[in-house]
Amino acid sequence: ASKQGEMEKIRLGEASAAFTQALHGGHPGFEATEARGKRGSAKAALRLALFCDEVLRSAESQDAVNGFSPPAASSLVSSLGGPGALAGLVVRHTLQTLREGGDRTHGARLLIPRLLTLLGKHEECRRVWRGDRGDIKQGKKCSREGPLPAPAHSSGTQGIPCWMFLAWAGQMLSLLELPEGEVLIPVLVSLAKSYPSALHFPAQLSAEGYSQVGRKRASQLLDLLRSPVLESFGWAINDLTFPEQRFKDAAERVTQALVD
Repeated sequence: ASKQGEMEKIRLGEASAAFTQALHGGHPGFEATEARGKRGSAKAALRLALFCDEVLRSAESQDAVNGFSPPAASSLVSSLGGPGALAGLVVRHTLQTLREGGDRTHGARLLIPRLLTLLGKHEECRRVWRGDRGDIKQGKKCSREGPLPAPAHSSGTQGIPCWMFLAWAGQMLSLLELPEGEVLIPVLVSLAKSYPSALHFPAQLSAEGYSQVGRKRASQLLDLLRSPVLESFGWAINDLTFPEQRFKDAAERVTQALVD
């Protein structure tokens, strides 16, 4: 047990040092990928995002993930600035992969639901998603390498093709009236402009359950999605529900009109 604990401490120290070097741009893997262009950089960014997420999941779930025990993961999260800072890095580097990875972004796209969850938990993630300058708070300490560096300005979701978010548009619409909903509006607006038919019915269904906050945030989106053709189609489909009852109600209205 003592030997296992010692090995875990060594691995924890190495992970923390490599992590900090990567943020400074001094990690060998990052240096090698710079020569290969943006795609190589995007691949390295995805690996860093996955590493951060594994550590964060282990600390949150109290289950070992990828060999990190919960105590080791919690210690690493604390040394790197806390859960919010680490979650912000998951979002930041996943978005970088989506922006720079070209047609090799499948792995990063599968992380989008995880990003939406983190947006609801951490304000740091929402700042990264918006692309705010100084988007991630610095930690007070970082083992072996001093404080975390201030991150470079992030572009947030700018420059990312909106189709990459299309599969999760329904989930984003359901979050619109929650705290994270405000930062999702630009992506949803882009989707509404590019794929109005794909968003029309999910947006109409979601809007039925919105509170005043949700309706206010969705106003621009719903204006963009107005379509007499699709609305008429929706009413026609709705008329196919319980046709016998609908015919009976219509017949009763006609009968009542004749009697009157």
